[in-house]
Amino acid sequence: MKWWNNTGDIPINEPRFQNIIRAFVFECPACTRGTKISDNKTKKRKYNYKPVSKRNNVTFRSRGLDGNMLKTLLSIIKKTLMAKNVYASLETNGNVEVTVKHIIDSSSLSDRMFDMMVYCKHGSMSDVEAIFYYIRNAFAHGSFAIVKNDKGENVYFLESAKDDKIKAQMRLKESTLEEIANISSMSLNDIKEFKHKNANKSKKSRSR
Repeated sequence: MKWWNNTGDIPINEPRFQNIIRAFVFECPACTRGTKISDNKTKKRKYNYKPVSKRNNVTFRSRGLDGNMLKTLLSIIKKTLMAKNVYASLETNGNVEVTVKHIIDSSSLSDRMFDMMVYCKHGSMSDVEAIFYYIRNAFAHGSFAIVKNDKGENVYFLESAKDDKIKAQMRLKESTLEEIANISSMSLNDIKEFKHKNANKSKKSRSR
């Protein structure tokens, strides 16, 4: 299924578009996992990570975010999408196009251009990093289109592929992309506070 076309205009002069490009391309926070290295201090073996952006100071890992912190960021991003059944993280060999078609055909959402995110897991990065990486690829390789929805808001059709294998297709409102970009800049304290609040909500729910 053709997910995007290259005939539409690119709003290169619009500040919101410029901010999105900066956040996902120049300041992409993802890293790819490399070989294991020895840590002389702890005597443990750790992975070497290579930043997608040469601006290494913007990555999650350069800010001390890894492990459970990255899982928390993923849960923030996918929470609303999962509630509407418009999110899917597939195995590395999953069929993105089939899954996207199934979501569209089975959805009863009144918004005909509802947000949607489908992607294959990346073998050398976490799921939340893969999301940013695939969005980055769509913009960097020009495999995206922007259309207006019924409310006049920009909706982005994004696609990332490798060796003719589609790895991700996403349809996200401009405001949603901005929210995801803001999530990428959350500090360690912000994430810990979010986890704490969520833990308290879960305790209250279980006690009812």
